[in-house]
Formats: sequence, structure tokens, C-alpha cells
Amino acid sequence: MAVQSRCEECGAELPANAPQGLCPKCLARAAVAFAKPSDLPPAQPDVLIERPGTIIGRYKLLEKIGEGGFGVVFMAEQIEPVQRKVALKIIKAGMDTREVIARFEAERQAIALMDHPNIARALDAGATEGGRPYFVMELVRGIPITEYCDQNQLPTHERLRLFIKICQAVQHAHQKGIIHRDLKPRNILVTEHDGQPVPKVIDFGVAKALGQKLTEKTVFTAFHHMIGTPAYMSPEQAALSGVDIDTRADIYSLGVLLYELLTGVTPFNANTFREEAMDEIRRMIRETEPSKPSTRLQSLGEKLTDVAKQRRTEPAALGRLIRGDLDWIVMRCLEKDRRRRYETANGLATDVERHLGSEPIIARPPSNLYRFQKVVRRHKFALAAFASVALALLLGLGCSTWLFFLERDARRRAVTSEKLERDLRKKAQTSELSARALLSWKEGKLEEAESLQQEALALWREHLGQNRPQIATGLETLAAIVRDRGRLDESIRLYVEALKLQNSGESDLKRLNQELSRGGSVEIGSYLNSVLPDAGTRSQLKSLLKERCLADARQGQWRNATANFARLVEVSPGDPDAGNALAALLVFTGDEAYYRRHCTVLLERFGDTKDPVQSQALIRSCLLLPKSGNLVPLGKLSTNLQTPPPDHWAANWFQLAAGLAEYREGHFADVARRFEPVLPGDSLPELKTQTLLLLAMSQHQLKRIPAARATLAQAIEIVETKLPKVENGLLGLDWVEWVQTRVLLREARILVESN
Repeated sequence: MAVQSRCEECGAELPANAPQGLCPKCLARAAVAFAKPSDLPPAQPDVLIERPGTIIGRYKLLEKIGEGGFGVVFMAEQIEPVQRKVALKIIKAGMDTREVIARFEAERQAIALMDHPNIARALDAGATEGGRPYFVMELVRGIPITEYCDQNQLPTHERLRLFIKICQAVQHAHQKGIIHRDLKPRNILVTEHDGQPVPKVIDFGVAKALGQKLTEKTVFTAFHHMIGTPAYMSPEQAALSGVDIDTRADIYSLGVLLYELLTGVTPFNANTFREEAMDEIRRMIRETEPSKPSTRLQSLGEKLTDVAKQRRTEPAALGRLIRGDLDWIVMRCLEKDRRRRYETANGLATDVERHLGSEPIIARPPSNLYRFQKVVRRHKFALAAFASVALALLLGLGCSTWLFFLERDARRRAVTSEKLERDLRKKAQTSELSARALLSWKEGKLEEAESLQQEALALWREHLGQNRPQIATGLETLAAIVRDRGRLDESIRLYVEALKLQNSGESDLKRLNQELSRGGSVEIGSYLNSVLPDAGTRSQLKSLLKERCLADARQGQWRNATANFARLVEVSPGDPDAGNALAALLVFTGDEAYYRRHCTVLLERFGDTKDPVQSQALIRSCLLLPKSGNLVPLGKLSTNLQTPPPDHWAANWFQLAAGLAEYREGHFADVARRFEPVLPGDSLPELKTQTLLLLAMSQHQLKRIPAARATLAQAIEIVETKLPKVENGLLGLDWVEWVQTRVLLREARILVESN
């Protein structure tokens, strides 16, 4: 048991010489409430006053460790049959009135009924030679729970675990039919067993039994007398009404204790309780709603820093920790209406455990429905009249609205029918113009096709506005027509406008257009992957970049074309045509190292193809230079060239690819036998030229020098007379074959003309 340093009634600091454990103010109140002259025995100067060293029965008093209004607690030593330290509580001399003795015996019996590790156990009982009763309990070497938590700076979660044990102890008492009625920090001591804190509930001096009698003596509460400590007292205890006290009074006290463990203060200001009259204190307990714990923290001012430090956290973090679940749990305990509190102490403990386990808790703020029901009960007649008027207004408004919608729907259907008819006429007219534009484009009438497509677009814009897929498609068609007319920059701008209608970012497309118009100086590959919002738009912009690449190549802008095709391959790694075009450009511009790395990547990506057309393109792209590295994948591709029928449209190109593979493998005689009897591709100058160049180099390798020179001269003549020249304008659609022809011509002239 701990030495009392505070008033057991109001919690105020006690002077050093305070009598009977009460402050002067509470002592005066107790005298008014209890001290009836008829009840007090006459002065007995010969009554023995117990002091250290006194022997009472089997117990020797060692030290006074606590004192209340009517009893005193000693640490004593049991002499027999075992020796141990115990706590012995005895009524003070001169205070043994009938009521006090009855309450003392009730406390003794209440403790004897309970057996819980967190409740101080009763060990023995008896009476002194003078007839004053005493009882013996286990000695709890502890301090009040709030002091223990602050001294050891326990964080909030550890305080909650101690609180759960207290709830379980109170639940045990309730199951035994005992209501404590005075739960407060001084009646909950914390000791340590093996370094672990163990709370103990003590002092059942004002406990009440449910459904049983704790003593044969009459115990009753004096009329208009409160039982308990005001700061921790439930509203029904303070009301002094006919409402019987039940276990939910202890739930309220537990809520006050939890409030203090969290914030360091009680819900009501202790100074106010010390200064106000008892009736005002009772009114505050019954009617004043306390602030939530998190709100109360904000009013502590400078003290908040010390409170947070005692909980090993920062002031702001402490507020966030308490706000929410813990606010709701505490405020449910402190409900004025006990029906809204937790039904049991175990229910309170379970909700705290749910909070610690991050599970949903039962406690919640009062619902809107609950608040509404309260308002209805207070103003039921006014609300009934208002509801009647509102219902009449709603019915009238509903009828008017229904008639309005009927009329509006009729007008809307008429307007919709007229608009649909007009739209169908314009759609038919626009579709006709677009069809005529496409037909003129295919027939090569580019000027007429452009005029028709522009007229169709104007109708679409007038009819549909700007943001429609049909307009985007029409713009792409117009861009292609303008491109074929040689106006590349205008074509690109039209493509960009079409893409903007497909929800691409306007600023991104503007930047892309500017970069493409300058020749593609930006790193387009990484740029596209960072700005494009969806796959559909990415596909469209890849097409736009490919148009730029093709335009550079057809105009002979080889450096720009090579750089842009490299970016296109980065953006579209699955496009074999872009990869083959880049391979030809790398050889043509002299970047042999990059070419060989690129060919390795091409074969890794497309080397497993079974398509003969793609196979011949890969073979011709990856064998443009001698000593092209690993020829095994190319050998596998060569087998694909044997499957198509002889009348396949690309049969002559298959022959050319097979001949190039044989030449790179050193089978020169096989090349000569393949091409000397019949030279394929009489109508295609690039195909015939490459075939003649392969034949010339094979003849040279076979030491048939005159024949090789004659074949080379024939190839040079075709190049000079039939192949387009860069200086004369665009190279046309077959520019890749034009580049491959120039590469093979350069190799053949070096080989044949060097000798």
C-alpha cells in the first residue's frame, strides 16, 4: 500500500499535518455528512492507539503506510504460523461507529470473495482486544498507476495494456457481484514482478454488493450523501436519485482513469472541484459534457510538452495517436446516459485490444440517426406540422415536374428527328466527297483529290465539330495526299492535327512537330515513350516518325535518315522493315561496327521467321558486307526460300537472296550456275543490277576475269541509265534496293577493277 499524499475525496495535495487523509475542506464536509453526536462514542482516553511495534493477534505492526477517513493501514509482520510481510487495515480509534464498522466488514467480505491476480487478496481477519475489527491483505509494494506510468515514461500502448488488466480485474469483481464505486489512481497500485508491471485494485471500502449481503450489519448510504471521489464519480452516483447504482458506474470511473492515463488530467478541472460548492460539482458531473481527450490536449498549453515527454512522443504525434479510436472509446465510457456506455468492463477491454490490433472498434460517435431522434423527441409537434407542409409542397412540385418533363420530351423528340434527318443528308454528302477523293488519289489526280478531301473535311467540321474520329481519319488521308504532292512539312502538320483530335497532349505534339520539321534532332525514342498517353496514339506517332524517315531517305538525306531510322527501330523494335532499312543505311554511311551489332539484333528478333519474303529481306540486309559473322541463322532462313512456288511474285528476289548467301559462303560456282543461264528481273533495274554484280564477283573469284569485267560493265550501264539519281529529286519507293545496289556496286568495282 502507498503512503497517501493526496486527498482521497477531491485529489488535492495534502498538507504535511493533514488529519485522516483529507484536506480541510473535505474533512469539513465529512463532518457535516457523518458526524452525528448520537453516533459518536464518548471520549475514551484509555483506548490503545496502534503504532509501530504494537502486536495485534499474530501480527506485529511495522510501519504506517496509508490512512483514510476512518481507517489506517500498517505494514505488519505475520509471526505465526509463517513469517511474511502483510498489510493490516484497522478502524481508527474513536471512529468505530455502527455505520463505519458495517462498511469495514463489508469491505473485508468483498475482498474475501475475490480471487484475481490484479486484485489485492484477503489473508486473514479479526478484532483487537478493544473490539475494533481489522483484516489482513497481501502487501502491495506499489504506487498509483498514473504516477508509475509517468515515472517510467510508459508509451501509450503500454499504458493501454495495463489498463486492460485493470478492466479484467473489475470484470472479475462484477462477476462476483461487487461494484467498487471508487475506482481512481490511488486505489490502483502498480508493483513489479520479475521486472513486469502488475496492477492491483485495492480499497473496496465503499463497494456495493449485487444480489447478496456482505455483512449481517446494516449498511446504507446516508440521505443526500455521495459515495466515491467526485473527479471519478459517475453521473448516477452524483444524482442522489432513486436510480440504483450498477456495474456501469465503474465503467464511467474506468473511462475517467483512461482519460487521465492518455492526457495526464481528468475530464473536469481539479481546481474547479476544489473551489465550487458540492451542489455545483454534482451539477457539473450530471450535465457538463467533457472535452474529448485529443481536444483537451490542445488546452494544456506548456504542460503538453511534459505530458508528451512522459509518453515518449511529440505533442503533435500524441494528439494524432489519441484522435479517433481512443477518443471514441473514452467518450463512450463517459456517456451521461449509462445505457450508451459499455455493458461490461470486459467489453471495454476488448475494444481497447481491438484498437491495439488495428481492428475496427465497437465505440463510435453518436450516429446522425441518434441525433435526429433526439431532435424529433424535443420538437415533435413542430416537426409534424413542418412535415405536413413539406409533403404537400413535394406532391405539388412532383406533379409540376412530371408535366414539365413530358412536354420537354415531346419537344426534344421533334428536334432530334429534324436534326437526324439533316445529319443523314450531310453524312451522305460527306461520304460521297471522301469516296471521290480516294478514287482520284488512286488514279493519280492528286490536285483533284486534295480539293475533294478538303471539301469533305469542311463538311465534317461543320456537322460534327472538331473532336470526332471521322475528322482525324479525314486529316490523315489529306496528309497522305499532300505528302504525295511533295509538300512534306504541310503533311506532317496535318498528321499532328489528326493526332491532337485523338487526345494527345497539344504541347507534346507541337514539340514533336517542331523537332521533326527540323530533321529530328531530339531523341525521339525516349521522348515518345515518355509523353504518349496510350498505345493507340503511340502507334500513330510511330507512323509519323516513319514518314519522316522515308522522306529523308527519298531525298538522299542519308545522315538524317540513318539517325531517324535508328530512333524508329528503338520505338518499334518489332518492325522488320525499319530494321532492314537501317542496316542498308549503316553500310552506305560507313558505320560498319554499328551495322554488325544491328544485324546480330535483327537475327535475334526475326531469325525464327518462316515467312519467305521476310527471310529474303533479312538475308540481303545481313549479308551486305563480306565476313558477316555467324552464318548459321542465315542458313536456316535460306531454307525458307525453297518452299514458295516458282510463280510467286517475289520468286526473283528469293533467287537473289539465295545467290547472295551462296556467294558469302564461298560457293562461287553455284552462283555462276544460278545466274548465267537466265538472268532474273528484266523489268526491275535494281534486281537485275544486283544479280549482275553477284555474277561478276563470282566470275572474278573463279578467275574468269574478262567475263567478270564484261558483266560488271553491263551492271554499271544499268545503274547510270535506269536507276534514279539523288540530284534529280526523290528516289521513289524502292530507295532501300537503290542503297543496296550502290553498296554491292562499290564492293564489285573494288574487287573486279582492282586487277
